[in-house]
Amino acid sequence: MSLELDFDLGEALEEQGLLELDSDLSEADSTLLKSVLARIIMAEDQAPSAAESLLVVKDILKLSTVLNDGFEFEGADALCRAGQALVNADASGEAQLAQREVALLLIRAEAARGLEEFEDAMDHSRAAILLLADEAFEMPDDKRKLSQAGAYMDVSQTAMMIDNLDQALKSAQAALSLYQGAGDKTFVGKANEQIADVKGQMGDRDEAIGHINKAVEIYAEAQDMPSLSAAFARLGQVQMDGRKWEAAEQAVLPALAAAPKADEKTGERSHEFDGAMMALVRLVKAQPDRREILVHRVAEVAELSAGKVSALLVQFEGLSEMGLGGFE
Repeated sequence: MSLELDFDLGEALEEQGLLELDSDLSEADSTLLKSVLARIIMAEDQAPSAAESLLVVKDILKLSTVLNDGFEFEGADALCRAGQALVNADASGEAQLAQREVALLLIRAEAARGLEEFEDAMDHSRAAILLLADEAFEMPDDKRKLSQAGAYMDVSQTAMMIDNLDQALKSAQAALSLYQGAGDKTFVGKANEQIADVKGQMGDRDEAIGHINKAVEIYAEAQDMPSLSAAFARLGQVQMDGRKWEAAEQAVLPALAAAPKADEKTGERSHEFDGAMMALVRLVKAQPDRREILVHRVAEVAELSAGKVSALLVQFEGLSEMGLGGFE
């Protein structure tokens, strides 16, 4: 059957300025977006094959992830709605296509959180969980466990945003159990970090620190330096919440040492390095008399000049004052 959308995808994308020549999308992503829109319009006139729909949905997943990363949440949601319509219009029962609905739902949940539409975010995540719980829904067991865990992590993140900490903790623990069952150590680390975030909000810093340390051990063993840096930065923040300045320093320094200096794809400073620098800003603010000592220690572990570190510190202090750093 041909595709039936209950909204105008082209109009939705135009409203967000995503089809303009001066949009923030790369040239390649802009071209791909216009190709996806053209294929969606064709699908409304003539029913696509399952293989054709699968290719479009794969492109939608790629683009909607890019849009979420660029804070274009409404555009990401519109694309995923069209993707779900393609999945639901397919009468062949093609498993690979049907399986993509889980990812579409979770990307919509992320977009909804970005728009602060938390009820919608919960609905999308729970819809993914229900799909995965259906035995008739075809998916390999290992992939099913990982997808279920991802959906529970989504629920946990949304629950934290609405201060439902009990739900956030239960969902993060469910995700941890599933990741352990799937044998995916990296995601076991991520689930431990999520539990640490919840425990930190609950005021149980000792348990939060214990879970972050578990994540640190996993990332160090796997030599996953970006994740290791982010975990150390998180540990530093938790220690500073408890006014444990020396322990915080012992976490912030390895966070900066492990952080990639530049993103491999964009060449810009990595998110991990930025996060570690914001932790350093907070540490220096709490201990202004140690500013020069910390600058030189960071320069040593991060293999940067003291002058460069000092300039970066001033830059990130400015971002913090504007409320752009994410930490108080």
